[in-house]
Formats: sequence, C-alpha cells, structure tokens
Amino acid sequence: MRTKKQFALFIAVLFLFTGCMTVKSHYQADTTVHINIDSDQYDIVGDIEGEAELKVINPLIIFPIMIGNTMKYGKIEYASKFRFNTLAIQMAIFNAIENAEAKYPGGVDAVLTPKSTVITTGFPPFYIVTNAKVRGKGIRFKTSD
Repeated sequence: MRTKKQFALFIAVLFLFTGCMTVKSHYQADTTVHINIDSDQYDIVGDIEGEAELKVINPLIIFPIMIGNTMKYGKIEYASKFRFNTLAIQMAIFNAIENAEAKYPGGVDAVLTPKSTVITTGFPPFYIVTNAKVRGKGIRFKTSD
C-alpha cells in the first residue's frame, strides 16, 4: 500500500513540474540571406498572412504521431520533438501563399522575409499543439508571355 502511495505521489510531482504549458516565441527570418534573383525579376505584390496548427501525440516520446491533414502540404519531413515549431512555420508559409489568391488576383509565388509567431501549448512531451502565424511580403516572379 505504501508503494502505491509513493508511486502516486511521484506521478503527481512529475505532472506538477511538467504540467500543461504555453510558450510564445517570435522569429524573424535572417535578413542577411542572399536571394539569387535580381529585383527586376519579381514584383512585390503586398502583405500576406498565414496560419497553421500542428497537433502531435507522443505516446512513446520517440515516435510522434501528427494529427490532422498534413498531406496537403506536400512532402513533410519527419519532425523530431524539437522541430515542431519549424514544421508549423513551413505549413503557415504554405497557407499564406495559398490564401493570397483571394486577396491578390493571380496569387503570389513566394514570401519575402517571413516573420512568424509560434505558440506552443498542450501537455508536453505527450501532447503538443503548435500554432504558427506568418506575415511577410508576397512576391510574384515575372514571366515572359
């Protein structure tokens, strides 16, 4: 009986220290990145925004299971438990490009210097919800018709 109480106390203390959490992070793209195209090869269309949510269950910690439709984002790399923020940002950039069609006829081809905010909630390491919001300048490449 004493062992059960000690185990229950250990689990309670463990949950107390790991508990539910919320983390908010701000990222800005590295502005020193060199773009291999000239500015006369694209037009800046305007401001665009995108948002994505990534839900992950980690039943065995080393094998995360993503919940939801991540297949619409094309090839998604295996995301370790430390790379969920990066994956959510990539998904939000994809959504920003897709949603730009409604705001700007013809859409955009890329996001220039995306800025992102990531909020991580849940019950880590077992259940993680990562919400990413991205803002940036949408650009459209000039093509010869």
